[in-house]
Amino acid sequence: MHTISQDIPTGRTRRTYSSSFKSELIEQCRQVGVSCSAVAISHGLNPNVLRRWIKDAADSSDAAPPALKSVVVDVKPAFVALPMTVPTPQAPDAAQANVRIDIQRNGTTVSVLWPQLCLSDSAAWVREVLR
Repeated sequence: MHTISQDIPTGRTRRTYSSSFKSELIEQCRQVGVSCSAVAISHGLNPNVLRRWIKDAADSSDAAPPALKSVVVDVKPAFVALPMTVPTPQAPDAAQANVRIDIQRNGTTVSVLWPQLCLSDSAAWVREVLR
């Protein structure tokens, strides 16, 4: 039996591409109406490789935003005094002030307006009613 020995690579080989080639393909993909897959296939690449290059390019541009210039702004507080009128409550006449007592029993509600001057008598009345 006759065998021919050849140098066959034992592992995977990875192709490398220059950064100018990558940026050229990325710019082609940014054109309106151009498919990333079509650009990748036309250059003999897997479309996923080109999509990863586009993503990496976008990430690197987001990672280094342009340096911002600091600006000093003099801020003065803008307090504006507004006139307010506070209504003074009218004190009710002591003779007319009443306390409302509501009692509910067996579905019936009884409401009583008791004069505030005789409030001590209302406690005895409520005790008798609630017996």
